[in-house]
Amino acid sequence: MSEKKQQSSVWDVFTREYKYESLFLVLISVVIMVVSAYIMNGTLTIREGFPVLGNFPMVSAIVFFVAGFIGLVVGAWPIFKPSFKELRRLTPPTRRTYGDHTVKVFSFILGLLAIFLLYDSVITFLFGLTM
Repeated sequence: MSEKKQQSSVWDVFTREYKYESLFLVLISVVIMVVSAYIMNGTLTIREGFPVLGNFPMVSAIVFFVAGFIGLVVGAWPIFKPSFKELRRLTPPTRRTYGDHTVKVFSFILGLLAIFLLYDSVITFLFGLTM
């Protein structure tokens, strides 16, 4: 007979992967970082009588900001982890390809510049708009 070892439900909660936990952690981390930034620049204040935080508002804001940043990194890591594997597969462009793409981008920008200058001159001529 095989006996299954019973695990505690607390351990099960900590080891289970939940579907949106990373996104939730990122959102909470961003909120914590924004609130701590408001405390640091003086937009949001903490009453002096508030336990621990009221005596050292700047230190607590910095601690909250660092904790929020750590939470942001930990929460975003599973989202970006697969992309690092794909980045290793990329090869940089050759000099010829790089030059070809550069010429295409600059010619596109110059073409748009010519079109907008043409539109501007036609509208100015038709409506007599001058500075």
